[in-house]
Amino acid sequence: MSIYSLLSLSFALCAVYCCVILIFPETYKQTSSKKRINTLIGISILCYSVGLVLLYFLRECNILSIQVDIKLALIIIPSITVFLFVANIFCPAFCIMLKHNKNETKIATQFNRLIFQYKYQGDKRIESIKELEEFQDANQKFLCEQGIELYIPELIKQSNNALHLAPEKLINMLEDYSIQLIRQTSDYTPNPFTNSNIVFSFGISTLLTLVLSYITIIP
Repeated sequence: MSIYSLLSLSFALCAVYCCVILIFPETYKQTSSKKRINTLIGISILCYSVGLVLLYFLRECNILSIQVDIKLALIIIPSITVFLFVANIFCPAFCIMLKHNKNETKIATQFNRLIFQYKYQGDKRIESIKELEEFQDANQKFLCEQGIELYIPELIKQSNNALHLAPEKLINMLEDYSIQLIRQTSDYTPNPFTNSNIVFSFGISTLLTLVLSYITIIP
């Protein structure tokens, strides 16, 4: 097998796998990182397609014409495919989700601080009400995703002044939920792809099997 065929097959496998990711439901599609990761995968598919076209036009090049032993090629092809997937898709997607999760943790911490300030610090209650209004406007999408977009406006609405608090049940509910949000975002480990652990385990076990087979077959 020539290096041209080897690289072409590796690029083609990567492109096909990226298309499969876009078609089938994955973990990242349930988060706000969906759009950015889909864009990343789309760009990767385009790059692999361009790479295949370039390889086709350069197929007569001396380097690409070098022949590789078929047994060695069976080891190299999955190795290149796994490496490209990890470096080009998995790691960037993981970083995108990690950054998004850090931002959500920051928002949840800010929310908890404002509720605490509203409930326990009477001298800062007017300030906290104003900050809650600003927080609501700045993080509307986050609040909608968490299903609490209606509660903060109601808390603000029922707080006419520094002395008149909203119902205690509403305040306690928001306080408990803010603590739950902090715990939830802090303990969350981003995993963009549902079966990534299975894929990596299968890939590594396949590579080890091929390597051992190649070694034992060598005279």
